Formats: sequence, structure tokens, C-alpha cells
Amino acid sequence: MEEDDGARSIMVVSQPVAGTVGTSVVDQKMLAHLPLLLHPAPQRALSVSFGSGGTSYSMSLHGIDVDCVEIEARVPAAAQFFASENHGILSGPRYRLIIDDARSSLRVARVQYDVIATDCTNIQYRSNGDLYTVDYFRQMKNRLTANGLAAAWVPANGIAECDLRTLLRSFQEVFPHTSVWYMNSLPTDFLIVIGTPDRLAINLEALGRRMSARAVASDLAAAGYTNPYRLVYSFLVGEEALGRYVAHAELNTDDQPILSYSTYGAAFRSTIAGNLAKLLACREDVASLIHPPAPRLTMLRHCAASNELLLGHIAHLAGADEASAAHYRNAAQLLPDDPAVHHLGERVGGLPDVPLAPSSAPAPPQ
Repeated sequence: MEEDDGARSIMVVSQPVAGTVGTSVVDQKMLAHLPLLLHPAPQRALSVSFGSGGTSYSMSLHGIDVDCVEIEARVPAAAQFFASENHGILSGPRYRLIIDDARSSLRVARVQYDVIATDCTNIQYRSNGDLYTVDYFRQMKNRLTANGLAAAWVPANGIAECDLRTLLRSFQEVFPHTSVWYMNSLPTDFLIVIGTPDRLAINLEALGRRMSARAVASDLAAAGYTNPYRLVYSFLVGEEALGRYVAHAELNTDDQPILSYSTYGAAFRSTIAGNLAKLLACREDVASLIHPPAPRLTMLRHCAASNELLLGHIAHLAGADEASAAHYRNAAQLLPDDPAVHHLGERVGGLPDVPLAPSSAPAPPQ
């Protein structure tokens, strides 16, 4: 489907699964880059769902083997209409598309992955809820290498807070070292959860080197991330605080798939501002996970700016644009050289129009 402004989205039975608008671009790119950058040396990754092909393409920029499992063959058949996102990834020399159900594919796969990233949309749509059960997350874990990372797209909008807690607890039941991330370059409506084999530890210098690789840097800039400080301050909640937040939530399992029923109809309600506010109350400073420690003043400045961005997004998503503009201005004063922060001003006024950097679309590494 193409809008009057040229924005495109791909729909499956009236459900949007990918698109070219800003928040969709951030979703597609960061579900690839975040887990791959947090892994010390990835060699092979799996993307669950093709969508526009954007996540597959962004994964390929790390010079690794990429598999993608997609249940609906008509989705990749539309890849030509999303060339701006996938850059012809289907013909990539280190790319393999598998048309199959994700759970079936994981069950019979003969390879192990360093990163598996699951990207679903509406939990209520058909059997999408099956990719948020404890049993499915165990299947993911069984297909990971010893140092492998799991990543999952989690809806923060159109889901009641009690159901969000259930989803997060179900993931942490399998991956105790879970962290929750919110990509704050735009007022997005999703979270990314990361499951690591051990307590998360980030080497900021190494992260910066890997982010600066030409192809990766260009793609990250298109999502609004131009330096490692901005990226690590999309961290929202760590494993201890998350454990407290979800302590009394139920588990979503194959035998008791409560999210497939409790979330029915919730997609028509806006719950994003309230859910983000609850998670913000649990927020931890990522500085405790940075080893060796980074310059304190720089970390404090980025921490303060990320809080202003979060408060601005919550206000904007709640319809309070005057309040959001004030928070965005505060963030811009703290990060005067960050184009993504200034870009937010054009949404509600008060800041110069500085667009996010377009991707220069380098070819995937051979």
C-alpha cells in the first residue's frame, strides 16, 4: 500500500507488517544492529520474518551469514517494492530465505546461530502469540550458540500493562539475563528485549569501533544513532529491575497461551504512554554495565538527554505536544550536535528542521 506522501507499507490480511515510515525504519534496522553489536563476534544470524527485508539487509552489513524464516511466501515476493529498505538482499551471496513456520524451522534446523531476532506485529493476528510463549523462547535458546543472543520485538502499544508484564516475564523465564531497550531516536511504539548468556557487559570503545564501520555507520545514522553513547542510552531496564517489575506476572505458555486471549481487542487502544511511564519508573543507568568505565561527564549528559527524550516521547504519545516540545528542546541543548534529536523538533515545533541521515545504501559485504 502506498500513501499520498509516498510512504509504503506491506499488509497481510489487513495487518501492517513493515513499511518505509520513520518508526518502521528504526524498528527494522535496530532489531538487527542492537543484538549484533552487543554480541562480541557474531558469525551467523537468523531473522524471524522478512517484512520489507530491512532487518535482513541491516544484519548483512555486519559481514555475517544471514538466514531468514518467513511463513508467508507473498511477503518476500513484494521485496521489489521495498528496495529502499532491503537493497536486493534476496540475491545476497551470504543470505538464505526459508519459507516455513518459525517454530517448525527452529525445530529441524541443523545450524546454531549467534543471534536470533524475532519480529512480530499484532499479537492477536492469527498465531503470532505462539512466538511469545515460554516454549518458543526455549526453542530460540536451543538454536543459539553458547555465547548467542536472543532478541525479540515487543509491542509497547495496544497492549495492557499486565499483558506486557506477562510477555516480559515469559522471555526472562528462559533468558534470566534480560535487558529491555527503547529506541528513542523517534517516539516509537515498541521495545526490544535482549537475552544474553551472562550479565550484560558493554565495552564502549569496542562498540564504537564496530559502529564506525562504513556500511554499519550509514545504516545506523538512518535510524538516528551516530555514536555509541546514544545507542547505549536506549537501554531502559536491566535484569534485576525487570525481575522486580514482572515478579507477579503470569507466564504465557503453549498449554496456557493467555496472551492469545487476554490481548484480544487491545490493539485498538493506545496504551503506549502509560506503559513507557511505568518502565521509566524502573529505569536503571546503563553506566553500571559499561566496562571499563566511560568518561563520567559524557555519560551523565547522555543519561540526562535520554531521560528528556523519554519524557518528550511520553508527552507526545499522550497528546501533550507543548510539554513534549519542552523536553525535546532540553535534549537538544544537552546534545547540540545530534541531528536525530533536532529532527524531533519538526514533529511538534520549536526546533530547526534537521532530517535523519539517509542511508547511502552500501552493498552487503561479500
